[in-house]
Amino acid sequence: NAKGLLEQFEQSLDDNDMEAVVRISHTLKGSAGNISALRLASLFKELEKTARAEKIEKIKSDIKRVHAEFQKLKNDTLFQEFNVNHGA
Repeated sequence: NAKGLLEQFEQSLDDNDMEAVVRISHTLKGSAGNISALRLASLFKELEKTARAEKIEKIKSDIKRVHAEFQKLKNDTLFQEFNVNHGA
């Protein structure tokens, strides 16, 4: 589920595992796009690119924007349906 992947993303970031950060960013970008969460998809696209460049501090700063966008989506019906259908 998206929440679990975000937790894995943050753990990978804490572990400086940029390969995992890139992979998880890519997965979350696709998942966000699938539910038309375009701002979130765009944020993960940026994070994926930033992780490829290994700019860890920028990623740590940008993750706050991801959390804010997730908060906005929590009350969205489509997002709730996505989480139900994907095991959240």
